[in-house]
Amino acid sequence: MLVHRLLFEKRYAEWVKKVANNAKLQREIPPPKSKLCVVISPLLSLMADQSEKVMQTGKLRAVSLTAARERQMEKEFSTPNASIDILFLSPERFTSSLSLRRLFAQNMDRIAVLCVDEVHCVSKWAHDFRPVFMYVSRVLSDTVLEKSEQQEKRVVPFLCLTATASSSVIEDITKSFNVQKTVFAADMLRRNLRLEAVDISKTGDANLSLLTKELHEGIAQAVVELPKPMIVYVETRTEADDICKLLMNRQGLSAKPGDSSNASHVFQRANYTRGTTEEMTTEKLTVSCYHAGLSTSTRNRTQRSFLKDEVDVLVATVAFGLGIDKANIRSVVHGFTPASLDEYIQEVGRAGRDGKESICRLLYNPHSFYHMRTRIWSSVLSPEEVSNILQKILESVVSSAGEPFTFVSPSHLSNELSIHEEAIETVLFLLVTDTTLREEIGVLIDSVQGTCASKFKVRVAKKDGDEKSAPKKNKKKREREDEMGVGSLLLQLDVTDPVLKYCGSHCVIPNTVIAANALHMPLLDFHRRLEELSNEGLIQLRPSSYDFLVLVGPAFLQKDNADIKAKVFNHICHLLRERTTAQEASLRSTFGVLASPNPEEIQSLLKGDHKKGCVWSPPVAGRKKMEAVQLVADFLEKNRNNLSSKWDAIRCLLGITPRSQIKYGKFAGQLPLTQSWYVRSPYFGTLKEFDMDWLSTVIEAHSIDYSHPAS
Repeated sequence: MLVHRLLFEKRYAEWVKKVANNAKLQREIPPPKSKLCVVISPLLSLMADQSEKVMQTGKLRAVSLTAARERQMEKEFSTPNASIDILFLSPERFTSSLSLRRLFAQNMDRIAVLCVDEVHCVSKWAHDFRPVFMYVSRVLSDTVLEKSEQQEKRVVPFLCLTATASSSVIEDITKSFNVQKTVFAADMLRRNLRLEAVDISKTGDANLSLLTKELHEGIAQAVVELPKPMIVYVETRTEADDICKLLMNRQGLSAKPGDSSNASHVFQRANYTRGTTEEMTTEKLTVSCYHAGLSTSTRNRTQRSFLKDEVDVLVATVAFGLGIDKANIRSVVHGFTPASLDEYIQEVGRAGRDGKESICRLLYNPHSFYHMRTRIWSSVLSPEEVSNILQKILESVVSSAGEPFTFVSPSHLSNELSIHEEAIETVLFLLVTDTTLREEIGVLIDSVQGTCASKFKVRVAKKDGDEKSAPKKNKKKREREDEMGVGSLLLQLDVTDPVLKYCGSHCVIPNTVIAANALHMPLLDFHRRLEELSNEGLIQLRPSSYDFLVLVGPAFLQKDNADIKAKVFNHICHLLRERTTAQEASLRSTFGVLASPNPEEIQSLLKGDHKKGCVWSPPVAGRKKMEAVQLVADFLEKNRNNLSSKWDAIRCLLGITPRSQIKYGKFAGQLPLTQSWYVRSPYFGTLKEFDMDWLSTVIEAHSIDYSHPAS
């Protein structure tokens, strides 16, 4: 509600106070023109929740922007009296929508402030980083500063908000957004939160089934002991379903995932008072489940029930996190150790927002360090993969007339290279945003303009006898004349339109850059002409691919220069490795501190003091190095025909599960055969306790021919 106070209570309310009950002053002093706030927020559920709360004030109108509402908003902005006060939109839409960015640039004088909520997500060091976030600050700067320089008007201020940011994240954000002033409203870790850790691996046994049993018992015990409402965070969807079923089974009921209609007959509400025995009441509990695998309606229903105090214990993955604003959550239980302190603070921060004491219990398992490390390694790209991504980007056809544009399609490259889209987007946005690379080789990629249709299916209307192209008979003659555009007039005059002629000979335009080059036209002019012909009814267009429209720089046009290619490759590999190393160090520090969580130590770590984390060491590996070397030799001997590179062996032995490129449909989450074979291998994860660089050295000692893997 900070945005609400900035906009209404401070600025608009002052105007109301001045002109209240005075018609003359109302005419002399117009209301503030710039009162629109644009809020960039990372989650749809968060936007919807914040928008609803703003609307409940009755003073402001808030809109959560979706693709369906974008055209409607454009119409509202076309009028001088648009009634929107706060506009919420996602970073993906803000960076990818060309029309939206143009709309903001044209109406910059109507915007009071641009706010980036949960801004820690923008930093490349953040735990829940998404590649497109890297470009938010660049789009904001280009949109605002370009307009301001052209019209000599004020620069719209940025407001960056977060409750979770380490020193490295704050430094990165400050640099990205050119932040002039940083205000710390309060400590990230509130003093009313009582932090606890229970070691579930007391015996030192790393047996998975035994640790799982201890975890389940620990969660059940926490449900009995700790006050409600409560959130129980687990790592996976399967665990969320299993824990929910466990709690229901212990009360003699069966429950479906996300079902909040059953109440517990075993677990009861407990009032947690320090130093005293819990007072048990006879009220029954309601246990429910929340994760991304459930339907949208089920998740929304469960979230509403929890916010209305109709659910006492919510078992959830981290999908239930950002923006959940419920004041009276009394307990947060972690069934796993988070990957970073930022993530831990974000999740325990759900509790005690009303200022009352709340309990945050972590079920600590030091052996899970290795599992969490493999999650970090799942985003690591091999040098060959980085080289292939860069080669495909640099091979993109560039428009020869006008400004040099090209298209980059992460989805197409993902299918072609069998690499996750997010990894390809990360490389692309690093090429755009990294200043060191620009200083070293010049501008390789100037900017990402947004997403745009790059491929069309085309159908040309016939001159005569085509019912679809002919005007309707019930229209007046003047109306038909008004609809006739330049293309129609050219047809009547029997003048050839080159774009129309090109469409007539091509039922599919596979790449508009190639088509524009063939006609010696600037790419944007070609797209504009296609739109005009479509609006006039002379052609029918069906876009079949939306890709990033990229404006390239001089260095891109020298892509055949071996020296430039080598520098780009080495620098991108260095940046990716740097982030992985930082994540591993953060993970080690997190495990070191959370073994016995202390607010002071957590605060010092977030401020950059890593002494506590550096002295912590993970549990000793179960195998000796000589045993590991022999196991590597056995694996390579039995699977040499399946290996396409040494990275297949590394990922199999370390237990790195590849990320599926299939997002939707009945095959969502499935892996191709080139990757699924080693996930099913009995060797999968057998050496997860060893270092990746050491394992790579051991594998390289074996002479393996990777050129003929089995299909």
